[in-house]
Amino acid sequence: MLEWTEEDETKTLAIFHFEDPEKPEDGSWLMHSGRDVVTTDRRYWQQSRIDWNVADVAHLKILFGVAQHMLGLLEWPIADALKLYRHIISNNNSISEYVPTEFTLTLKE
Repeated sequence: MLEWTEEDETKTLAIFHFEDPEKPEDGSWLMHSGRDVVTTDRRYWQQSRIDWNVADVAHLKILFGVAQHMLGLLEWPIADALKLYRHIISNNNSISEYVPTEFTLTLKE
Protein backbone atom coordinates (compact mmCIF):
# COMPACT_ATOMS: atom_id res chain seq x y z
CA MET A 1 0.00 0.00 0.00
CA LEU A 2 1.30 3.45 -0.94
CA GLU A 3 -0.10 6.88 -0.17
CA TRP A 4 1.08 10.21 -1.57
CA THR A 5 0.02 13.79 -2.31
CA GLU A 6 0.65 15.38 -5.69
CA GLU A 7 1.77 18.99 -6.16
CA ASP A 8 -1.84 19.99 -6.99
CA GLU A 9 -2.98 18.59 -3.59
CA THR A 10 -4.50 15.45 -5.14
CA LYS A 11 -4.23 12.67 -2.56
CA THR A 12 -3.75 9.11 -3.76
CA LEU A 13 -3.87 5.74 -2.03
CA ALA A 14 -2.86 2.65 -4.01
CA ILE A 15 -3.10 -0.99 -2.99
CA PHE A 16 -1.04 -3.54 -4.89
CA HIS A 17 -1.29 -7.33 -5.11
CA PHE A 18 1.37 -9.56 -6.62
CA GLU A 19 0.93 -13.33 -6.85
CA ASP A 20 4.54 -13.75 -7.96
CA PRO A 21 7.11 -11.07 -7.08
CA GLU A 22 9.28 -12.37 -9.93
CA LYS A 23 6.53 -11.35 -12.39
CA PRO A 24 5.40 -7.85 -11.37
CA GLU A 25 3.71 -7.43 -14.75
CA ASP A 26 1.13 -9.99 -13.57
CA GLY A 27 0.32 -7.84 -10.52
CA SER A 28 -2.87 -5.93 -9.88
CA TRP A 29 -3.67 -2.59 -8.27
CA LEU A 30 -6.54 -0.52 -6.93
CA MET A 31 -6.15 3.23 -6.58
CA HIS A 32 -8.29 5.98 -5.07
CA SER A 33 -7.38 9.59 -5.76
CA GLY A 34 -9.03 12.92 -5.18
CA ARG A 35 -8.96 16.31 -3.53
CA ASP A 36 -10.66 16.83 -0.24
CA VAL A 37 -12.37 19.96 0.99
CA VAL A 38 -12.67 20.79 4.67
CA THR A 39 -15.37 23.18 5.81
CA THR A 40 -16.31 24.22 9.31
CA ASP A 41 -18.93 21.50 9.61
CA ARG A 42 -17.70 18.65 7.39
CA ARG A 43 -15.02 17.14 5.19
CA TYR A 44 -15.79 15.78 1.74
CA TRP A 45 -14.17 14.90 -1.58
CA GLN A 46 -14.39 17.64 -4.18
CA GLN A 47 -13.13 15.34 -6.92
CA SER A 48 -12.66 11.62 -6.46
CA ARG A 49 -12.03 8.57 -8.60
CA ILE A 50 -11.21 4.89 -8.32
CA ASP A 51 -9.01 3.19 -10.89
CA TRP A 52 -7.92 -0.41 -11.07
CA ASN A 53 -5.98 -2.82 -13.21
CA VAL A 54 -6.22 -6.52 -12.52
CA ALA A 55 -4.34 -9.44 -14.04
CA ASP A 56 -7.00 -11.83 -12.72
CA VAL A 57 -10.54 -10.88 -11.70
CA ALA A 58 -10.02 -12.76 -8.40
CA HIS A 59 -7.41 -10.11 -7.53
CA LEU A 60 -10.15 -7.46 -7.54
CA LYS A 61 -11.88 -9.29 -4.69
CA ILE A 62 -8.60 -9.37 -2.74
CA LEU A 63 -7.92 -5.67 -3.36
CA PHE A 64 -11.42 -4.59 -2.30
CA GLY A 65 -11.11 -6.85 0.76
CA VAL A 66 -7.92 -5.03 1.78
CA ALA A 67 -9.63 -1.66 1.20
CA GLN A 68 -12.59 -2.74 3.35
CA HIS A 69 -10.23 -3.89 6.11
CA MET A 70 -8.37 -0.56 6.04
CA LEU A 71 -11.65 1.38 6.27
CA GLY A 72 -12.55 -0.68 9.33
CA LEU A 73 -9.20 0.20 10.90
CA LEU A 74 -10.05 3.89 10.62
CA GLU A 75 -12.75 3.34 13.24
CA TRP A 76 -10.27 1.86 15.75
CA PRO A 77 -8.54 3.98 18.38
CA ILE A 78 -5.07 4.89 17.03
CA ALA A 79 -3.29 3.24 19.98
CA ASP A 80 -5.01 -0.11 19.27
CA ALA A 81 -4.15 -0.04 15.57
CA LEU A 82 -0.51 0.84 16.30
CA LYS A 83 -0.27 -1.87 18.91
CA LEU A 84 -1.61 -4.52 16.54
CA TYR A 85 0.16 -3.51 13.34
CA ARG A 86 3.37 -1.90 14.54
CA HIS A 87 3.72 -3.79 17.82
CA ILE A 88 4.45 -0.52 19.61
CA ILE A 89 2.68 2.05 21.69
CA SER A 90 3.40 5.54 20.46
CA ASN A 91 2.07 9.08 20.54
CA ASN A 92 3.53 9.68 17.07
CA ASN A 93 0.72 8.71 14.68
CA SER A 94 2.35 9.45 11.36
CA ILE A 95 5.48 8.59 9.48
CA SER A 96 6.51 10.99 6.73
CA GLU A 97 9.17 10.33 4.18
CA TYR A 98 10.72 12.86 1.84
CA VAL A 99 10.56 12.00 -1.83
CA PRO A 100 12.54 14.35 -4.08
CA THR A 101 10.56 16.14 -6.78
CA GLU A 102 12.83 14.56 -9.37
CA PHE A 103 11.51 11.13 -8.36
CA THR A 104 9.98 9.27 -11.28
CA LEU A 105 8.43 5.86 -11.49
CA THR A 106 9.03 3.93 -14.69
CA LEU A 107 6.53 1.24 -15.60
CA LYS A 108 7.21 -1.38 -18.23
CA GLU A 109 4.46 -2.17 -20.69
